[in-house]
Amino acid sequence: MKRLSSLAVAVIATLVLLAGILLFLASPLSAKKTAEVHLPETQDRLPEHTGAAVPRELTQVEVTPETVQAVISTLNRPDSYSRTLQVFQFWDGGGRTAEVRVWVRSGAVRLNIVGAEREINYLLDGEVLTLWYGSDMSRRYTYNKADARLGDSLQRIPSYEDILSLDPASIRDAGCTCTEDGKWRILVAAVDPDFNYLDIYYVSLDTGLLVGAEQWDGDTLIYRMTAGEADLSAPSDQLFLLSS
Repeated sequence: MKRLSSLAVAVIATLVLLAGILLFLASPLSAKKTAEVHLPETQDRLPEHTGAAVPRELTQVEVTPETVQAVISTLNRPDSYSRTLQVFQFWDGGGRTAEVRVWVRSGAVRLNIVGAEREINYLLDGEVLTLWYGSDMSRRYTYNKADARLGDSLQRIPSYEDILSLDPASIRDAGCTCTEDGKWRILVAAVDPDFNYLDIYYVSLDTGLLVGAEQWDGDTLIYRMTAGEADLSAPSDQLFLLSS
């Protein structure tokens, strides 16, 4: 049997590494799982909200645990935007923080993620996923059969599908709340069916984007995401081009 060339070995190693990265990022609300599961004290962790109906100019439906999924299903994300996320994950004895810069244009997603260990970049365009580390775009790796819906997972955030696929019986609270600067948001709080964690989501009524999320294991916070203000102008074409 012929030996594999160095290039073939490198390609195989890259694909294995990429598969591992994708599997690790596929569950954005999954920090290190604890072996012992505790039912969260939901009443202590539920966020405050106004309990008011969504503003009349947006919808006539009051947001409740029974109606929240229907309300969110009517929202649409902007076709193009850019923003910055702060993602925090915590576990016993440690944690990590990442700044995620996001650019979206007509379905293509460009990400720059900076954490304590390394800087990683992604470009997801259709089913083609390209990744590279730091500013060295000459050494990049391409996966040609990526799921076009990976954009949220790569950002390390939950998605609309996560909220809309919730078992309605798991939703503990829902409502409409207004921030200090007058921004209306829908909140959803639900118990995770697998680990009994309490998952809290905040969705902007202005943009339809997820603007915040938390996950609690009892009274212990294990995940938090906060989003900066979204710029709804179209990002530059140059951000979605790969130099040779």
